[in-house]
Amino acid sequence: MSSNIRINKICEFCGNDFIAQTIKTRFCSQKCGSKSYKARKRDMTNDVPEETSEGMRSYDLEVLKKQDFFTVMQCCEIFGISRTNHLQNDCQK
Repeated sequence: MSSNIRINKICEFCGNDFIAQTIKTRFCSQKCGSKSYKARKRDMTNDVPEETSEGMRSYDLEVLKKQDFFTVMQCCEIFGISRTNHLQNDCQK
């Protein structure tokens, strides 16, 4: 069932004018929608490395140097990984 509605809109990604057939249309094409989605995902993933690197900096290096060995859980906390990921990577080798 097609709609006879024609709405003049501006694409949220490229800024071009286009005629939308629904009121929920945000982009002028599938290409602009995909590029917008990728840009949003890229912005979300750029925040992650900063958080993990600060976790490693919070450990005092002098305290770490005094220890002879580390438990698996201590290593997971220092490197910001989970124990299951560590074990899965060893099994794949």
